[in-house]
Amino acid sequence: MIWNTPNKADPALGNMIERIMLSGKISRNEHLLLSSAILSNYKDCKITEEERRQISRIFDSLQTGRIKLIN
Repeated sequence: MIWNTPNKADPALGNMIERIMLSGKISRNEHLLLSSAILSNYKDCKITEEERRQISRIFDSLQTGRIKLIN
């Protein structure tokens, strides 16, 4: 996934987050992408604070069973 600018939300990331929250399912590849995004320290891979909060909410939901990990 290519990240646009550090200060703007990436529409592809936003669409993925929204789809995961609505469906209650996340693929292993999506999990890897979100993990990489939140842990990344590269300048070109910055995410906004709102995206960081949404990703954290997805991981919390995954831990509590509200979101299921699929293959």
